[in-house]
Amino acid sequence: MRVRDSATEMTQLVLPQHANVHGSVLGGTVMHWIDLAAAVVSNRHCRRPVVTAAIDDMSFLAPIQIGQLALIHARVTLVDRSSMEIRVDVESEDLLTGERRQTSTAYVTFVALDPVTRRPVAVPPLLLVGTPAFMVDGLLQRRTPARLARLLTRPVPALGLYSIALVAWHLPGPYGVALEIHAWHIVQHLTLMITATLAWWPVLARSEIARRLPYAVQILYLFAFGLPMTAVAAMITGAETLLYPFYGSAPRLLSWSPLADQRLGGVIMWVPAGLVPLIAFTVVFFRWAAAERDADDTAAAPSR
Repeated sequence: MRVRDSATEMTQLVLPQHANVHGSVLGGTVMHWIDLAAAVVSNRHCRRPVVTAAIDDMSFLAPIQIGQLALIHARVTLVDRSSMEIRVDVESEDLLTGERRQTSTAYVTFVALDPVTRRPVAVPPLLLVGTPAFMVDGLLQRRTPARLARLLTRPVPALGLYSIALVAWHLPGPYGVALEIHAWHIVQHLTLMITATLAWWPVLARSEIARRLPYAVQILYLFAFGLPMTAVAAMITGAETLLYPFYGSAPRLLSWSPLADQRLGGVIMWVPAGLVPLIAFTVVFFRWAAAERDADDTAAAPSR
């Protein structure tokens, strides 16, 4: 079961009967909404009766006033043998301005029960495909990490850092050092992994703090994304001499010369690796078209 399969969002208009003498919603009412949303998530995850076992880290950060919307977002964050931890975030929304702000957070633990014996039973495991947005944003809540993330994941810095790392580590000197010294080999791969993550962020990010680009800009970005790999591949394929002497003495499986093997490596970098941005370009284009169609359908739908 994936996080998104059971994630729930509830909306509640704050009325006078929900409020205290100050015109803001009662804390006990907020806790009731949190418990309900978390119960729905845990039920969806295990499809069995559930009971509340604990509420941890309950924080009231700001009030919600009469006439505002309370938006309750809940999702699974941890699964044990028979229990599930649910993270619940509450936001307020001003219906006149659209302004939103975080008002409450809590972690609620539920236990799944057998419908006949009413004893705890095992629940399905939690499948994490990639890193959920709430986990990323949880790391970026503080001001300094958030500012740094926004800076490094902008198109120019992200693609620039990736390009520098890719080109630098494929120059003969740094590449030879990485092959001869294992520690530098680890540094090489870590650098490439980190900068590649930054480079793909403007297209694949699900974060609300460091957001991905609009679809139209993603297409332009993906066009530029393939240029650094093309430059490196062209350098390796078109070289007239062996760039990496380490491979000159390496054992060979085929009868090709080291230079021919080097050129084959350049072609592999050029063609198959060059298809990755093209595939991403195609996916983004169709996602953009689908989003435009949905927007048109919504606009054309008759109001009631």
